[in-house]
Amino acid sequence: MRIEVVFASTDSTWSVDQVEVSEGATVMDAVRASGLLDRHPLVDSESGHVFAIFGRTVRPTTVLESGDRVEVLRPLTIDPKDARRLRAERKARLRRAG
Repeated sequence: MRIEVVFASTDSTWSVDQVEVSEGATVMDAVRASGLLDRHPLVDSESGHVFAIFGRTVRPTTVLESGDRVEVLRPLTIDPKDARRLRAERKARLRRAG
């Protein structure tokens, strides 16, 4: 069956849309078969990367269906709540200054 595997690092996007895997293959099997680990060896479930199928978070052991799109998501660099707070503070400073 055919699977698509995509990954975006901070400076590039990487995609393989014709990964062939056998029935019963898992998300991690598709990631390995795509060659992503050869190009980006730090990608794995222990390094904080999260996996998704069509935007829905899944485990690396999730069994795939034909046509699935496996997305390798980078670890968060900042907590989303902290990021929102920092944006709000920056906006407030700009309003006071301008």
